[in-house]
Amino acid sequence: MTGAPQEPRSPQSTGDWLSVWTAGKTAIHLGNVAEYGEQLLPARPANQPLSAAPLDTQHRLRAARDYSGLAWFYSPEPRLVLFPGPVEPEWGEWLKDLLEWSHCEAYSDLAADEEAIGHAIIQRKTLLKRIKQQVNPLIAWGHTPDYQQLLASTGQQGPASLSSKADSTSLQRAIRTYEDKHQANELFRTVVQHHPGVRVPRQWHFEHATMGMATALWRARCGHALVCKTLQGAGGSGVTILSPAHIRAAGGNLRALAQLRASLSTTGSSTSLILEEYIDPAGNYHDITVDAIIDNEANVHIVGAGLMHVSGTAYQGVTVGPGSVPPRLAATAIAFTRDVGRALADVGHRGWFDIDFVVSRKGELCPTETNCRLTGPAVAFMIAARLAQTRRKDFVVRTLDAVPLALPLRSAPLHALLRRVHAYCAALHVQLLPTLVGRAQAERPSVGLALAGQDRQAVEVGTTLVTGLLADPQQLMPFC
Repeated sequence: MTGAPQEPRSPQSTGDWLSVWTAGKTAIHLGNVAEYGEQLLPARPANQPLSAAPLDTQHRLRAARDYSGLAWFYSPEPRLVLFPGPVEPEWGEWLKDLLEWSHCEAYSDLAADEEAIGHAIIQRKTLLKRIKQQVNPLIAWGHTPDYQQLLASTGQQGPASLSSKADSTSLQRAIRTYEDKHQANELFRTVVQHHPGVRVPRQWHFEHATMGMATALWRARCGHALVCKTLQGAGGSGVTILSPAHIRAAGGNLRALAQLRASLSTTGSSTSLILEEYIDPAGNYHDITVDAIIDNEANVHIVGAGLMHVSGTAYQGVTVGPGSVPPRLAATAIAFTRDVGRALADVGHRGWFDIDFVVSRKGELCPTETNCRLTGPAVAFMIAARLAQTRRKDFVVRTLDAVPLALPLRSAPLHALLRRVHAYCAALHVQLLPTLVGRAQAERPSVGLALAGQDRQAVEVGTTLVTGLLADPQQLMPFC
């Protein structure tokens, strides 16, 4: 890349991605996270109920269903939002008020555990007619056969002018190919020669996971850290770091191997395993992501760069907006993502995608995966874009997908608690938005939140306030 690196542009001025994504319209949002994830897993036997599937498959699909709670944020302003599970109306009212959504309808509890939401909606004639009456793009978390069928049944277009008559076969093939972390690594290698600031981590693919795990253990004993990955996995699932320190912490070789097997079993029953060079991360900016869109004409539109928050290997959230990523890193990551997007377009991908990077101690950007769908960081970009539209100024937005709660709370008490916390944040000129509220009564209760402020310092202070309050049992007891 030549010329001086530029500060990543804010959503208000980021090229034309907003007009490309929704054509300037409000949108219909389809929360099909579980269906998208399941199509990448080994196929379940016909008519097998989810309760009879392997426990790891059940865990992943139920977590994906919870993540469909983010369907509020598939565009800056929804017209209809379609949830597979239950959603209490007060959460939507909060978002409507803060983000100034003038005509937003939410439909929840649309699909049973065993049912794809697209298929369920087709069976609901009144709701199907309501969707047909709209002139808004129909946006899903990711492209699936049921989503394609829903587009055809309603006559709607998808995002980025994706027609129901688009080449669904090529799109599905591209998704299945490059959601595979080994295939993505190979794709990065075809692009990297034109990007001197980027280095693709070395990778080894084992058809048999047992051989791969034994190799990883042997190399770790010799002092070489490795990243062990299953072929698919979202949000850091199916990824484990194995190093001499990890073996010591586990209590020896056999226990380390047992932990490795357990951690890699969370993404299905694939027998393959990837070993990847471990990149020792640098400083405060070591997990970078760039989101982008491929439109129906195969043009690539950059949405922006963000700083991911990662615990171990698990994605926790992101910060986007002015000052979130150093300009040099942002410019290098954006240029590489644009070229990867062109390569993805050549093989048939259309719609949203991202590239995730780890920054080495030498300052190299090391791409680790691509996601051919909407992403956790997309939520932050949508919120930032809407605030820029309505407030006429740029915002720094941070999402936190799993803020621990000191005590489990039902929906109404949680709403009352977060309203109080929101008032505290407002005094700091920080806006608080609920994003994922379905896990507040889980064994390890948590809540997803977004914070928006005029600068990163304000968001940092707000984050410290919110996480501290929610972790304090004394603050939560009055709401139990």
